[in-house]
Amino acid sequence: MKLSVLSFALCLVGVLSIPNPKEHRRIFNPDFVADIPDSVDWREKGAVTPIKNQALCGAWVYSVTGVLEGQNFLKNGELVPLSEQELADCATQDGCSGGTVEEGYEYVIAHGLASAEDYPGPSDGTCHRGSIPSTVTESDYVTVEHDEETLRQAVATIGPISVAVNALGWEMYVGGILKCEDSETLNHGALLVGYGSEDGVDYWLLKNSWGEAWGEQGYIRVDRTPGADCGITLAATYPVV
Repeated sequence: MKLSVLSFALCLVGVLSIPNPKEHRRIFNPDFVADIPDSVDWREKGAVTPIKNQALCGAWVYSVTGVLEGQNFLKNGELVPLSEQELADCATQDGCSGGTVEEGYEYVIAHGLASAEDYPGPSDGTCHRGSIPSTVTESDYVTVEHDEETLRQAVATIGPISVAVNALGWEMYVGGILKCEDSETLNHGALLVGYGSEDGVDYWLLKNSWGEAWGEQGYIRVDRTPGADCGITLAATYPVV
């Protein structure tokens, strides 16, 4: 399903940025392994929750919950959908209208994050964190350096990764491997859940937050070629839970 122009514009509300140095931020320093898999799909390993629909909310909250869900599963063996609504209500003053993945991480470090069942949406915008227990906690977060091989190493060894992308043109995507003309502008958040190749073309596999009717059942494959990759390597991060 393609998105209308209005629906697509509303999906890009919010702010995404390359993370700035913070007390809790560190850099991914991989031990490169020659035999990492040629393809990875964390859905097959149970680390990815079902596709969600952000509606009028910023994609950054879905990118944060998605990567936390994966890391929590890999640590504790339970795949628990987490609360986007708590992040929207509590992590920034702008709610669904704006925020960054970094702000989401800092909030979870300070307060933890409830499950979607315990803190459901929609809400009136009031933060209710004091009365609801946290399902997941975080100690710090890690930035992945800006190159394809390092990011591939991170996805293969760490799990799903939060990324910022240029999603202009994604509203027309219905399947296949997408090439981006602009891979420097970042305006959307997604979850990188794997990589692979098809007919000689290397791709990244991303979970989006526009519902299952969009793209490949809610997912998109993006060309891994630098300059055509929608900026996926520019702001890749993951939390330490």
